[in-house]
Amino acid sequence: MEFCTGGCEGEYKNGKFIVGSQDTTVIPSDLAKAAEDRRRELFDQLEKYRSQAKLNYLKKANKIDQNNKPAEVTPKKPKEPIRVETNSDKIIPAASGSGFSITTDGYIITNNHVVSGCQKVKLHHQGKSYLANVVTFDARNDIAILKTEYRPSSILALRNKDAELLEDIYVAGYTDWIGDYDDDNTGGTFPRYWKNNTVHDLEGGPNTSFGTGQANDIRVADGNVVVVGIATGGPTGESACYWINGELHYLDDVIGEYFSEAKGVFIE
Repeated sequence: MEFCTGGCEGEYKNGKFIVGSQDTTVIPSDLAKAAEDRRRELFDQLEKYRSQAKLNYLKKANKIDQNNKPAEVTPKKPKEPIRVETNSDKIIPAASGSGFSITTDGYIITNNHVVSGCQKVKLHHQGKSYLANVVTFDARNDIAILKTEYRPSSILALRNKDAELLEDIYVAGYTDWIGDYDDDNTGGTFPRYWKNNTVHDLEGGPNTSFGTGQANDIRVADGNVVVVGIATGGPTGESACYWINGELHYLDDVIGEYFSEAKGVFIE
C-alpha cells in the first residue's frame, strides 16, 4: 500500500486515488498535516544542530568570541626573509671526526684529514661547541694537534711527565717487504724502531717467503729499550713477543694460539 499526501496526479474514485493503473489510499487531511508538521520540526532541529556545530568550530578556531561576534585577530609579525648568499663556483670543504684530549688545558689529537682544508674547526661535546685552532699537523702520518678552550675531566696522556728540550724521540713500527721466492711473489713486514730518525732493526721479520714482524709500542726505562709486538718464528709462527735492547723474547702464555700479538707495554 502506498500513501499519497500531495503532488500525485490521478483521479479520485470510490474513496481511492487512482494513479494510472495503481491504486493509492488517500491519507486523511489531519494525518497528512501532522506528518508535514513533524517533517518540518525534524528539519528545523537538524538546522539548529548544524548551526551549533558551526559555532563550536568557529569558537575553537578563535574566529568568533563567546558572544558569537568576530574575534579580534592580532596580526602576526612577518618573518624576516632568510638571505642565503650562494656562489655555485665556490667549493667549501667540510669534514667530521673524533679526537682525544691529551692535556687538561685543551690540547686534542685527531687525524689530519679531518681538519685539512677547513677554514674553521669546532669541537662539539655534550651539546656545547668550542672553536679549535690547528697547532701543528703531520700529513704523512695523518696526525693533527688542536688547541681549544675545552677543559676535559679526563685525558689520554701520551706520557707521565712533561717533555723536555733535547730529549730522545723513540718510535715503534715496521716496514713492508715484497720479494720473489720460487718464482712467486711473497711479502711481509720487518719490525723496527727509530731513535731520533735512526732506524734499529729487530729480529722476527719474514722467514724466507712469508712472515709478519711488527713493533707496536716502545718504552725506555733505566737505559733499557723495551719494545712489544709480533715476530715470525715463534711458537705459533707469528707470535706475541717483546724485545729488550734488541733481544727477542716470545711470550710463553700464548703458546697454542693460532695468532697472537702484544700491543702495549707498561713499566712500573
